[in-house]
Amino acid sequence: VHFISHAEGYHNVETAATGSNECLLRGDKPAREHPLWDARLTPKGVQQAEELKHYLAARPSGGRSFTAYDLVVVSPLTRALETARQTFGRSRTSGVP
Repeated sequence: VHFISHAEGYHNVETAATGSNECLLRGDKPAREHPLWDARLTPKGVQQAEELKHYLAARPSGGRSFTAYDLVVVSPLTRALETARQTFGRSRTSGVP
């Protein structure tokens, strides 16, 4: 079992720039109205996921490359889905090896 966090998202850039998580507070507004709601990956985040793909492909895991995975479980957040897609590629059709 391996756990991988999402790569850099726009919300990470904003919290680093402001020095706090207060920029993520939404007050009384619905979450969907916040500009950082379900933040996507930054270009740097896409590059990080691509680098992870290459790192994992070269790392042996039980005698086979790590790209021979059986199951990938991903959060429904856009940044997590983007990280998984960039790292592991498109999903296969269910039931097809």
